[in-house]
Amino acid sequence: MKIIFEGFKSRINFTCRVFVLAGFIISSNLFASSGINWLIEQQQPDGSFYNPISVATSLQATSETINTLYFVDLIHQSNVSAAHQFLETEPYASTENLARQIIAKVKQGGDHQSLITELYQQQNSDGGFAEIHQYQSAVLDTAIA
Repeated sequence: MKIIFEGFKSRINFTCRVFVLAGFIISSNLFASSGINWLIEQQQPDGSFYNPISVATSLQATSETINTLYFVDLIHQSNVSAAHQFLETEPYASTENLARQIIAKVKQGGDHQSLITELYQQQNSDGGFAEIHQYQSAVLDTAIA
């Protein structure tokens, strides 16, 4: 009898855990959905995703938003082609900007070879990368490259 009770208790415990987990997943999806909607609403007329109170540059915010939309498979819910065009018009060819443009091009399935060549030209003689060529190599710039 004790074995039957323990088995029953184990099933109830498992069922409760499944319901708690399901509730967590559902509530997480609801929060994520509202967050994604907010993110999509931040798109500006120039194609960038930017919020004036953000600490990120418009290029950083746009590239991270593109990455997020690809990650959650909602790339079709916004004007991502305008965001890609915005990234391509960035005149400042820093290591970070080039790396972000390359990542976006790869996700888009576009030709990124010229950007990779440009990035390699930024590499310093010590093997590292800096914000721009000939500056002192920095760990963060080398990591993103």
